[in-house]
Amino acid sequence: MTGGGLHIAAAAASSGLSTGQFFALTIGIVLVFLVGIRVVQYLRERAAKPRAADGRIRGDSLIAVWRAFLDRQPPAARALVSRYPWVVLLGESGAGKTTLVDGKADCKSQLLNDFPSYLEDPLLKLHLGRRAVVHELGAELLSDNTVAVKLALSNLWKPLCRTRPPLAVIVLNLLQLQRATPAELRSQALRLASRLKLLSRLRGAPILTRVCVTHLGVLDGSVATPSSRSEEPPPLTGSESLLTLLHDRRIPLVWELDDFSSRSGPKEPAAALSDEPRHRSLTGRLATRFMFYAAQLKFALPGLPAGGFDQMVSALAAAPPVLLPVETLLSELLRICEETTPRAMAAMQLDKLYLLPNSMDLQRANPLRVAGVNPPRLSPALHFRGLRGLWLALRTSHILTSWHAALCVVLFSSAVLLFGSLYVNHRQTVYRLSSDCARLIQNYPRSKSTSGRPGDSPVVWRNAHQAATSLQSVAEGERYWPLLPRTLRFEKDQARGQFVESIRRLYLRPVLEDNRQAVISGAATLKLALAKRAYNLEDHVGTEAAITKVVYALGAWSASQSNTLGDLVRKDPSKWAAQLEIPEETLLRYVDVGPGCTQQNPRKQSQESGQSLLISQASWFAFIEHITTAIHHKSGPQPKKQGASGKPHHRHSAEPSPSGPPPQIKELEALQQEASLLLSVLQLTDRILRVSLLKDISIGLAEECHQDVSEQLGPLGAALKTERWLDQHRQALTDIATLVLKSEVKPVDCSEPSAEDVLTQLSSLSTKLPSALTPARVHTVRLVSPRDLQEKTLQVSEREWDELLVNIRRQMMMGCWHGGSENQPIPRHHRSAKSRHSHKAKPGISAETLLLGISAKDSSTQSGNQCGTPGAPVDLTPPYNKVAFEQKEKPPRLAFEKAVSEAGLPESEQARLTTAMTESTRSYGRAYRRRLQDVFVSYGVRADSAASLHAAVIEMMLADSAFQTHLRKVAENANLGELPGPYLEPLTEQLAPFRPLIRLATANKDGAYPDLDGYRALLAQLAGAIDSATTPETGTDLPLRESVTGIGRVSLSMLAEEESSPLLATQRWLDKAGIIPELRGPFLAPMRRALCLGRAVVEQAVGRRWAKVREEQVRPLYSRFPFDPRARDDVPLPAVDVIHPKNGSLWRFVREDLMPLVQVQADGRVTPKRLPGGTVKLPSDMLPILNHLQQLSRRLWDDKEGTTRPLELRVRPLLLQGSIGLYSVTRAFLSVGSAAAVGYNQMPADRPLPVAWWNQENASAGIDLAMLNSAARLHASIDETKSAWSLFRLLRRGSLSPDNIATFQIPVQLVDAQGSVTAKFAFSENPFLMFQPPNTGTER
Repeated sequence: MTGGGLHIAAAAASSGLSTGQFFALTIGIVLVFLVGIRVVQYLRERAAKPRAADGRIRGDSLIAVWRAFLDRQPPAARALVSRYPWVVLLGESGAGKTTLVDGKADCKSQLLNDFPSYLEDPLLKLHLGRRAVVHELGAELLSDNTVAVKLALSNLWKPLCRTRPPLAVIVLNLLQLQRATPAELRSQALRLASRLKLLSRLRGAPILTRVCVTHLGVLDGSVATPSSRSEEPPPLTGSESLLTLLHDRRIPLVWELDDFSSRSGPKEPAAALSDEPRHRSLTGRLATRFMFYAAQLKFALPGLPAGGFDQMVSALAAAPPVLLPVETLLSELLRICEETTPRAMAAMQLDKLYLLPNSMDLQRANPLRVAGVNPPRLSPALHFRGLRGLWLALRTSHILTSWHAALCVVLFSSAVLLFGSLYVNHRQTVYRLSSDCARLIQNYPRSKSTSGRPGDSPVVWRNAHQAATSLQSVAEGERYWPLLPRTLRFEKDQARGQFVESIRRLYLRPVLEDNRQAVISGAATLKLALAKRAYNLEDHVGTEAAITKVVYALGAWSASQSNTLGDLVRKDPSKWAAQLEIPEETLLRYVDVGPGCTQQNPRKQSQESGQSLLISQASWFAFIEHITTAIHHKSGPQPKKQGASGKPHHRHSAEPSPSGPPPQIKELEALQQEASLLLSVLQLTDRILRVSLLKDISIGLAEECHQDVSEQLGPLGAALKTERWLDQHRQALTDIATLVLKSEVKPVDCSEPSAEDVLTQLSSLSTKLPSALTPARVHTVRLVSPRDLQEKTLQVSEREWDELLVNIRRQMMMGCWHGGSENQPIPRHHRSAKSRHSHKAKPGISAETLLLGISAKDSSTQSGNQCGTPGAPVDLTPPYNKVAFEQKEKPPRLAFEKAVSEAGLPESEQARLTTAMTESTRSYGRAYRRRLQDVFVSYGVRADSAASLHAAVIEMMLADSAFQTHLRKVAENANLGELPGPYLEPLTEQLAPFRPLIRLATANKDGAYPDLDGYRALLAQLAGAIDSATTPETGTDLPLRESVTGIGRVSLSMLAEEESSPLLATQRWLDKAGIIPELRGPFLAPMRRALCLGRAVVEQAVGRRWAKVREEQVRPLYSRFPFDPRARDDVPLPAVDVIHPKNGSLWRFVREDLMPLVQVQADGRVTPKRLPGGTVKLPSDMLPILNHLQQLSRRLWDDKEGTTRPLELRVRPLLLQGSIGLYSVTRAFLSVGSAAAVGYNQMPADRPLPVAWWNQENASAGIDLAMLNSAARLHASIDETKSAWSLFRLLRRGSLSPDNIATFQIPVQLVDAQGSVTAKFAFSENPFLMFQPPNTGTER
């Protein structure tokens, strides 16, 4: 067979087809043939859904059922089943069709042999019996006479009628016929006749029809149904005894119906064609046949008791009227079939009538057996699996002949043998490749330890050559046989991966590492040479060679058959092999199997060294844009970089160290260094770009592998991408870099020069600028912006650059004087202010304000507002005092206007200087004002008792007191006298708020201070109030104001914000004196100190008063029911009156004692009052208890009128369940007084239950019971005696769940039974929750 297959392959090859192509074609033909067989099977066996999407029966619905039935059979048995005799079983639902099939079809034996029936579809059940396939029509198919149903039945029965005639079996339920009306009998006959006529039309002949009568128990007046599952059979009835007797006597229970057309046998042909219908001859004949069994009664007389014999006689006597509906139905059926069909062919041919007892064993005959037909037996041997089953299925379905099968086997065997030989040969080659690659990997560490480079080892060279040869063999084999590339994938991929990894380790990686290190060293040497100004291009020849090798190695690393890099290698492999020192054949095999651009690229080079040597367009664009931006702003070069927050910031600090150069000089030096480096690398780029292939490799890596060469070469790699634009703008770039290198700005000595010195130096700078008549030279370049990737034109003017340098020096000199730029040193007095008042800049604050560090905090919070000890006073230090101002700040500002006019500066410079001076004075004025404010408000009163506070207040009234001395000191420094000139007016504006203080501290001619008399009177009043009161009585019944000392009453008056309080009186005096709020702290210090000390006295008095009220008024409530659900005693109504909204003693305590300290909200809650001295600390449990009792009071009384109101509860009776004896629960109720919530067995709903708590009423929970079909009624309940809280006592007798469902067990006592019934009521809220005291954490 193998030799024949090879000869055929050779012949095919000689005719133009290769061996592989021939056998691939052969296998393809075989596969197509097998697939065609499967398609034919599928088309023949597919099963559609029995119904349409809308539920209607389709024309192919019953065909789908038949196919599903055949699909369950073994493939070899389907053709046999299709030729089986078939029986159509007709009958109404419940007639006994299934019982007949189970008893006579013998489907169970077929099921045991794995030949199942199909019973899942209610339309049609297909029973596979031993001798026939029974079609049991569902009620829907029998009653539905639509066109769709007829079409579905026709599609099912038409193919079957062509093979074998059907047998129709009608099953009649004697009980149903007995109850049916004549109209119903005619309707049933119409339905049966419709199906019989359809079968007759499809077959073209009358259908042999049999009738089975079930439910014969009607003869005894019973309705017994057939059953064979009862363990103990009931006693036999008369009809069953009679049928048993007939069975024993071997008398068949079958009547012939073919002679019922005449009383004396079949009619003559002439009679058959007469007009007299045949169905009339059935009337009375069935009853007569049944009476034939009367002759058999004599055989039952000896073996039966008298009662059993009488029952048999009664059954025979009842037969004529009982069988009359059967005669009527059959007569109507015959009439319909004769009237609607031609006389030459009747629709049906009545065969026999079978009496079916409850026990099928009594009926020897089988109405489902087709006479004269012996179908083939379904043997278990038909159940085959695998190829043999497929073969048998094909032979059985007549699809495949023996000749076809033999040809397929021969062709398939030849193809398999040839493919096997090719596969074995290919597998040996692949294993040899795997061995060579594994040996190459194993030799790598040994060669690395013995040789400097593993690629130089002869052993490695030989192993690489063998692996490359094996790769070539595998590739050639796969080209000749198309299926071989899909075999041994794992082994081939593993071997190729080992080969690629070996070549990279042995050849490519050493080249990359060695030469990349040479590139790094060359970049470092270049940078060092540039820094020393000793750059020599010939010293970097080795660097150029290293760059070439690195680029070649990177290109080979990502080269493959499918990318441009692989094409470059195959175009000139010898050049690549020489650069990489690798055998040419090995390199080509590497390209053939290389993975191409993968994620496993060589390690990226660190870019720390020589980053400024990058010569990309982005570097030049940033460099030139930096220059143009500085020229535009006239503020010097300020290159920026991104900080950690993502926002740009300056490279250098805004305030340089005293010993270093200013920031402008530093930035200019950095810019010159960058220009020097870019200009030097420009020369090196020319030599690198001479190797044209490097550019192609770099482009291939960038476009196909998304790999930037500059990331591997560091600062010198970007030169490979700049050839075109660099050639166009080489001269302009060189000129711009040279212009920056020639620039120089000397530092300025900031040794506190005078205004005249600064103006003289500024004037001398103007003479250094070139004449306006001299032509300006402009350098223009077009570069791509890295931000939006758009080409933009950049221009640098040499004249504008010179003006920029002059402007930088002018700014430096101006900064030495007034600190106008944040990049300049700040004068000493401004720096000291900044160190004392450093803060973050806010919107709207000028640059001078930020430099001077003016504080923005509110002085009103510095003293008197806290109860702690005041801080140490703040002193006035230069430059923010009158002496420093007169000596250092005032003279230059007076002489500034004259100096500017005589300096001869341009108007723009004069305007800039004028604005700077004005802003400087305004900044100094703000700092001066805040310093005076901080010093003034630092005064405070130090006293920790009423006595020490009294002494301190008396001391403040004296003329030489610390307070008045402090006031005069601040007023003296605030009074700077006349400030003429535009450059001193801002200072006058800033010190205007201190004018009232100056007036208060100004003495008259007698040395007195009359403007302070009003304040001294307020201090005297405060001292008298503190010392006037004696110690109050110790009783707790006194009102709060009478139970505290003098300091306490003073504090209480200020807390209550009384008009006569010292605090408000002092505020009115300050308003009249014109003192702004920021400067009132020292004046209010003694009052606020008195407020703090007295507040502690008030808090102690409130605590004593509350303890007594809680003990006498609150505890009697909270310790009794319903406030305490476990308490035995109810809270009496007089005890509840303490929370009456009008007359309650508890609210009288709130109104008389607590109102200065608390406030009542709109919803009745009591909250602490926000007071000038802070919130008074009240007892922790007072407000929660008051708020709880306030809410309860609003529910018990009307808060406006003070009248009682019922407690509004909402109850939902739940569904009733349970019964006692013959009594059932009809109603449940929950009542208190005249209010009740009643529930029936209906949809539960919430009902109001008002509780009139002041009326002392009864409470009950009960049920009503009633007896079915009787007027008897019962009532049972649980009652609670009269009290204000009777409902809550009743709830305690039941149970209350967390979801507020009250459950009661109602006891019921009957004459003959007793028990309890559960009644449930759902509350909308927990009724006890309104009385539950708050959890304050303290003992009540």
